[in-house]
Amino acid sequence: HAREKHSIDIIFAEVLQILFWINPFIYFIKNSIRLNHEFIADRAVMASKGDTTAYQSLLLAFSSTKHHSLSNSFNKLSLKKRFIAMKTQTSY
Repeated sequence: HAREKHSIDIIFAEVLQILFWINPFIYFIKNSIRLNHEFIADRAVMASKGDTTAYQSLLLAFSSTKHHSLSNSFNKLSLKKRFIAMKTQTSY
């Protein structure tokens, strides 16, 4: 996330949420941005490591522990979408 400068996008989305807090679409946009960042990070890990099963096990173990109160929490739906995306082959 640091190399891709995802924090800039998140800060921008937070500012938009503050300015347009009444608009319900801003919450969907912010969640989509975060999920897209996770897809990008997953793709980078898969390109460097290549072991999908081990990476998915690590994500699942991390999501089931309660020790990550300061980090981004995974919900089951986004984790399922990420697992499906990891198994899907895309052509560029």
